[in-house]
Amino acid sequence: MSEAPFVTILIPALNEEAHIESCLRSLKRQTYPAERFEIVVVDNGSTDTTRELVKRSNARLLQESRKSAYWARNLGIENTRGDFLAFTDADCRADPAWISNLVQCAQRQNAAVVGGLIEYVMISDTLGNRLLIETHRPEHVRRNIERFHSVAGGNMLVRRSAFEQLGLFNVIAWGSDIDFSQRAAMAGLNVAFCHDAIVQHQCDLSSVAYWRRSFETRFGQVLLFDERRGIVEAVKNLKRLPWKPGLRSGRGRYQSEQISAAPWITDWLYRWGNRWMEFFGEQTALLKK
Repeated sequence: MSEAPFVTILIPALNEEAHIESCLRSLKRQTYPAERFEIVVVDNGSTDTTRELVKRSNARLLQESRKSAYWARNLGIENTRGDFLAFTDADCRADPAWISNLVQCAQRQNAAVVGGLIEYVMISDTLGNRLLIETHRPEHVRRNIERFHSVAGGNMLVRRSAFEQLGLFNVIAWGSDIDFSQRAAMAGLNVAFCHDAIVQHQCDLSSVAYWRRSFETRFGQVLLFDERRGIVEAVKNLKRLPWKPGLRSGRGRYQSEQISAAPWITDWLYRWGNRWMEFFGEQTALLKK
């Protein structure tokens, strides 16, 4: 039997003292042969105890001063030796068979990029976390990978040869993981979904933080995937101002025991505000390009 490929697990971290230990514990429990994988945390300028907590573990610590998870991931790619690179986030916990299932899927489907399932677990009951869970259900994750080749960096496996062929992650505010997986598909490389490679994401966003995430997400999407640019397009885009708040709220749509019911008017207004944040992200990106 041939030797299992060597896997480097890369985790960018910025002030993650609340999460990093549970993340690393879950990675130490992997069923994949212990001598065939390494855990590497790339600290991105933490001012809390993140670095000290990593040093107490068996993980390797690298440091990247340029603020971006993509700078951190790129540093990790350049300074490690794995045949495969597995990416997750510090606020995620991996199932014991996570690496084994990702690698098996890559080998079985001859895939250069594999995306696994991210399950979202409510830590604090905020409107932002409600929307995060609602918009990232398992069927959404599967569809985004299988139909659109959109793999999120919280649960991603990449052959090193794909980075050698396509280059590293583009360093932008949001979406470079999705950009990379779509570049791989356009280059003729196989992008696969692995339903049994599971990580749990700890949802502890505040409602304001989710609005900031929505702004950055839409900003990144327009920078990467929208051909429009400049002030003329931004002016034309004003006709899409989200004046109408719509009539839908999320009440009754949260299919999880983690989430309690919110007042209809509060939920409705929050969603309307979120549409404005997405619009401002779009406008800002058009003006920046």
